[in-house]
Amino acid sequence: MAGPFTPDTYQSGDGNLSEPVHVGREGQQVIFSNPTPTESYLAKYPTIESVPANFNGTVDIVTPTYRATVKGDGATKHTTGIGPIANRPSAALLGIGEWTDEKNTKTICNGTKWSGQYTPLSVDNGGAIKTVFIGDSMTSMARNTIATYVSITRAANVATVVQTSHAKHTGQKVTIANGSTSSFNANNVAITVIDANTWTYPSIGADDVAGTGYSFYDDSLQKDVGYVYWLKTMASGAIEVVNNAGVSGNRSSQMLARFDIDVMAYDFDLVILLTGYNDFAIDHITAAQEYANVTAIADKVTGAGKTIYIVSAIPWITSGTDTDRGEAAAYNRMLQNYCNNTKGAVYIDAASKIVDPIAATKFYPKANMLLADGIHPSPLGAKNAIATAIWTQLQKVARSYVSRLVTSNADVYGFNTHSSNVMDIAPFTNSGGTVNAPVTGVCCGGFKLTAAGNTTDVGSVVARADGIGYDQKIVHTSGTGVNTIEFGQTTPMYVAYYGVGAKLRFMCELGLSGVVGSNLKGIGIKVMFLGASTFIYYPVYNASTIAEYPPEDGVTTIIGQDMIVPPGTTSLVLYVTGVFDGIGSAITIKIGRMTIEKVV
Repeated sequence: MAGPFTPDTYQSGDGNLSEPVHVGREGQQVIFSNPTPTESYLAKYPTIESVPANFNGTVDIVTPTYRATVKGDGATKHTTGIGPIANRPSAALLGIGEWTDEKNTKTICNGTKWSGQYTPLSVDNGGAIKTVFIGDSMTSMARNTIATYVSITRAANVATVVQTSHAKHTGQKVTIANGSTSSFNANNVAITVIDANTWTYPSIGADDVAGTGYSFYDDSLQKDVGYVYWLKTMASGAIEVVNNAGVSGNRSSQMLARFDIDVMAYDFDLVILLTGYNDFAIDHITAAQEYANVTAIADKVTGAGKTIYIVSAIPWITSGTDTDRGEAAAYNRMLQNYCNNTKGAVYIDAASKIVDPIAATKFYPKANMLLADGIHPSPLGAKNAIATAIWTQLQKVARSYVSRLVTSNADVYGFNTHSSNVMDIAPFTNSGGTVNAPVTGVCCGGFKLTAAGNTTDVGSVVARADGIGYDQKIVHTSGTGVNTIEFGQTTPMYVAYYGVGAKLRFMCELGLSGVVGSNLKGIGIKVMFLGASTFIYYPVYNASTIAEYPPEDGVTTIIGQDMIVPPGTTSLVLYVTGVFDGIGSAITIKIGRMTIEKVV
């Protein structure tokens, strides 16, 4: 600044600075106009430490190493500053305040001590928010539950699992949980395939034979009863799942015990936590006990300068007492107050979207928000309640994310080796595909349309309103019994484009019109690794009754879980399949901007 601040330029209505960041010289005269008479500070307070604890007013400080504003009411000081973190003044003399460096990284002072640095959650340069999810089965159920196993044994710190025709690949991540011999439990561990019926994973402990009751999870199937799945589709690629640390049956105390290994050990921007049912309905703990465990978890995250979204406990039907329901409701209120007063902690109110506000049984869910077990969210509850509540908050920082869906036929690896999109046949052309009877109409190039059962299907390829190529359009009318329509790839994507061990991510737009009355029971997207005899499957809808999934028309961006290309892969192809059951009205399905991205 060439001269002193003037009231006309720098005073705001409450006497605070309207330009908190400025350039000045040490000892420069600064004049602030407040509701009280103008006061001039001429090098009266050259540093923050020199401002007395009973200071009343507002003063700006400029030193060679930091800039700061101190406000006081005669009893409490509040300081905001900008400059190198290493040069922040002593906490004891500051009062309440925040310190921000030039990269917008903050530390917070409560008047006694400084917290760790806090970096505001954001998406920069089109990158995704690296997220770790932790919770119980409501989190883990977004993943595949592996079928039955024959045995688990451990020798020399390696556990060997015998599982008939497991169809897994070396390097695939698996979670082992809930076994009677807890030392065999592991989260998100990479496996080694021995043969078609045997695989191993590292397991520290004495040589032993595992007990019973183990649950295995992997990411070969993404389930639409898990809110994680729906959140990813809403985010259109703005979320990268670094780790799904959900473990079925877990209590908040167990999450706290494993938190350093399953969450803090990862490089993340955001943690999303959901817990409650097992603690309240099964163990009958108090709101205070749950609050203590969850805030201890949150303190680890915020103390490391990161952000945590804490989802409210949600209502349930099965088990528990009225007292337990009251404790859960009380916990939600306590949690909301904690988040309101803790930088980096955000309360996600999913409960209010699920609870029936006038039910005779308090803290009881609305119809169709839970599965038939009365515990877990249905696809309707997972999407319209939990995922929507999270996305309402998250989109405030994710709105700058730029979609990575294919934009032209120049945006493909076959034409441009700098492109991360290994799918050469997108965006779709308006003809050239195969239509197999009883389907009629037209299919886009590189794909085929196939139907089974009593059904009427008409294919067409329509220009997109945004000008980015074409959408494959299918009008399906379901007849009696179970019937399907499949949009399958005939031109494979060869391994030379991406390589064994590469990380791939599937993305596309899916539009539905006329869902209600169509008897749609499921839409799934399957990625097949040819030569490796394995696949990744993503359901879009997969519910037993139409009431359980969101019966909504509209366009959704589908973002799959990252896939590791297994050994033996020669190429890959994908299929989109719709499943219907019984006579229904016509539904229109549109698929477009399909992309398989190599993740760097």
